[in-house]
Amino acid sequence: MSAKTTILRRLQIAFGLLCLLAVSVIGRVVWLQSTQGQKYNEMALAQIRHQDIPAMRGNLYADDGSLLTSDVPIYDLRFDA
Repeated sequence: MSAKTTILRRLQIAFGLLCLLAVSVIGRVVWLQSTQGQKYNEMALAQIRHQDIPAMRGNLYADDGSLLTSDVPIYDLRFDA
């Protein structure tokens, strides 16, 4: 065998192994979704916590604690005759 055919044969084997790996991973994902999907969905939903956090208006600080900017309420005084 020449060097070219040896290299091509090795590339074909490597490509075949990668394709086999990809098919096995996809097959495993499909199997888990179809047989164990409900169990893992319930486990994920049990870990979710919902907590309302009120928005704080006012100052924005940098990582080092220095003040970057501050919100100041602005009021307009208007007269409608």
